[in-house]
This record gives sequence, structure tokens and C-alpha cells, in this order.
Amino acid sequence: MTRQAKILHIFDDEKITKDSIELFNEIAGFSQNHIIISSNPEKAQINYNDIENVTILNQNDKLEKILYNAIRDNDIIFLQALSYLKAKILAKYKYQNKTFVWGLWGYDLYNYITYKTKPKFLTKGIREGIRDYYTYNIIYKRAFKKIDYCLFLLEQDYNLLKSNAKTNAKWISNCYQTIEQINNQCPNFKVSGTAILTGNSSTTSNKHEIIFNKIAGLNDRKIICPLNYGDVNYQKKVVGSGVEFFGENFYPLIDFMELKDYLKLLEECSITIMAHERQQAFGTIIQMLYGGSKVFLSKKSPLYKYFLINGFAINSVEDDLNIDTIKPLQDKYKKNNRNKALELYSKAKIIETQKNILEKLQQDFNE
Repeated sequence: MTRQAKILHIFDDEKITKDSIELFNEIAGFSQNHIIISSNPEKAQINYNDIENVTILNQNDKLEKILYNAIRDNDIIFLQALSYLKAKILAKYKYQNKTFVWGLWGYDLYNYITYKTKPKFLTKGIREGIRDYYTYNIIYKRAFKKIDYCLFLLEQDYNLLKSNAKTNAKWISNCYQTIEQINNQCPNFKVSGTAILTGNSSTTSNKHEIIFNKIAGLNDRKIICPLNYGDVNYQKKVVGSGVEFFGENFYPLIDFMELKDYLKLLEECSITIMAHERQQAFGTIIQMLYGGSKVFLSKKSPLYKYFLINGFAINSVEDDLNIDTIKPLQDKYKKNNRNKALELYSKAKIIETQKNILEKLQQDFNE
């Protein structure tokens, strides 16, 4: 006898959480509910009050038990970002007849990979070393064994997990951001200026120093560098380095900006340089490809190969970036990238993909 599975999504309160929930809610015929974990539930309640089937939970001592009970009462559980708390709840308790789906948000995989692949020097001290060992070698190790599906955009990330952890999870590709959502506040987004966008945040994975060295000597272009979230100490280092390289042409973004204002600034950027070696800044990269910016990515990033395979005109930081190649993209490549972005990331396309995923999970649940 078949029955409709009860589906639960557990989110953290992040920038794209609302867009992600709205996409899933567009899919009719399924019983879906959403939990959002927030450190500021009152503010979150205001932000999400126009969305159905949402429960806001405070990040407190009672949260673990509440989430355990919520998981117990559902059949298919989407762990949207495998945070430490979600991994702990998965690792700690026994569940029967549950399907666990890990929706990758980036840090949840790459923090684990960084720990597993770097030499284990006790530079943090004994206490921190023990904490990290417990987190990654016990909690995450146990959690991975209970995951049934990895909802990762890139197969390369799935293969990276498989090569560093024991799991029988299957891979399904999915994307949570649509062109319509990305361009909601700037539907006719097109780049028209001469500025250069460098990185997307104040984190070491942006590798700003590599970018700055590659384009050292430019003295007539605005260098826009978003640093308004991430590590404050790294932010100060990048600001100092940027000013040293580019003087008054260096424009670090330190303070929070309204999205409309930020998009207007991005429209000035005919060049986009992202030197991450991991999947990062996906939404911004799509935005800039769609808008006609010339995009440079690291060849080590799985996104570089992904975009090439999907027919985008992409350049590499390692081989193509220098002061002579900082020129606007040719019109034929602008048109190609815009069309590809519309083809792959339209709302209709992504909803169709997500509907197929839910149908597959429902079918597996009833088998």
C-alpha cells in the first residue's frame, strides 16, 4: 500500500533560504514542511511570514530534542547544509524508515575536506585539536553513513566526498537559485562599466593575493572587492594589500549594502575574477555570466569544468589572467553566456528538476 511521504526541510537562516523554500513550495502534490534555525527568530519571523509551512526555531539548548522529534515525525528529511548540529542529530540517534537527503551549501563539505586532507599539526592547541577530531572523525563520519542521497550541484563534489569518507549515498544534481530570483531586483541586469570584481567575501578561499599579483600594474580601473562578510582579520589584510597594489582605485566593500545598490555596483564590472579552488560564489558567477561580464575562475575549482562542459565561455585564472587580457567579453560570447544561463537556470527548468527529485524520493519511499 502506498502513501504520501511527509517531507521535512531543515534550513539555517541564510541569504538564499527564502528563495529555496519558495521554489520547493511551487511544487504541488507533495506534503512539505520547512524548519528554519535562526539566532534571531523574531527578525526571521518577519522575513518569512508570507511563506506557508514554515516553522522558525531558536538556536538554544532545546533545539536538538525538537529537531529529533521533527525528524521522527517525517519520512523524507532534507538537511539543507549539514551543519554540526544536524550532523550530530543524525549521528547520535537511531532512525527507522527515514530517507536522509543532504543538500550541499558548500562549507559543510569543504570544512570536512580541509580537515581530512591537511596535516594535523596541533597549531590550535590540544583542546581545539580534540574538538576537531570529535567533530570530523566521529560525528561527521557517523552522519555520512546515514545519508541516502547527496543533493549536490556538481558530481565533482560528490566524488570528493566519496574519496574522503565512507558513504553509500547516491548523487542527485540540483540547483537552488534561478535567474528570475537572482535578477528579481534588477531584471534587465547587464554589465556596462570597466570595473573589475575580485572575489565575493572576506575568506581566505578567495585567494585575493593571487588575483592582485596577476593584475598588478593596472592603474586606470576600479577594483571592487566585496569584504562585507567573513573573517575580520583577513578583511584588514586584504584591504591593506589592495591599497598597496592599486591605491585609490581599490574599492573594498566593508559595510552591508542593500541588494539593489550591490547589483548596480556589479553592473559596473566588465571583468569578474574568482580564484576559489572550491565551489563558491555560484550565484554571483551566474549573475555575471548572465550580465555579460568576462569571468575568470581557477582551473582547480569544480565550477570551472562544470561551466565549460555546459557551454559557457570561461577563462582560467592560472592560464588566461594578466593585465593584457583584462578586456571586455566579445558580444558573441556575451550572448552565448546569457542564453546558457537562461536555459539552465530558469525557474521553470529548476522546478521541473526538483519535482523529478521529489517524485523519485516518493517512489523509493514506497518501494
